[in-house]
Amino acid sequence: MKKYIVVEKFHSLVSGTLWNKGDDFSPEAMHFKIYLENGYIERVKELPEIWVDLESVGGYFSDSNSSICHLRLSNPDAFNKNLFPTREEAEACLALSQLCQLRDAYNGCDYTDVEDFSFKIYFFRFKTPELMNDFKENFKDLIEIAKPLLALI
Repeated sequence: MKKYIVVEKFHSLVSGTLWNKGDDFSPEAMHFKIYLENGYIERVKELPEIWVDLESVGGYFSDSNSSICHLRLSNPDAFNKNLFPTREEAEACLALSQLCQLRDAYNGCDYTDVEDFSFKIYFFRFKTPELMNDFKENFKDLIEIAKPLLALI
């Protein structure tokens, strides 16, 4: 079932015609519908169900040198799935990848036996509380940078 979000609401007439609730005005090229709701005309946009349903994407990514780069609007495809909407989120991704490598170094494992670990910072689990506390103290700067993505978990 298609879902929609209101992107604009105004009190007006559309092309001199008052639309009744439930009436559609949805030219394919415009990717939105307009209908009357409680005396207001609402422009409603269809929510994407899959990645390629997005009209366009743009944002920031980390290149092969771990530099943050900007990409202006582009069509969603297999080559730009690594875009973050903000620079802050792209930087958080870099910090998160570093923290994952450091976590494994602290635990001395490839992280496959994670279920045995009961001490955690966000989703990072550790064998002992001492390892967890050392990790938190030593990498508080990276943890701070990673917080925009860690908050999603």
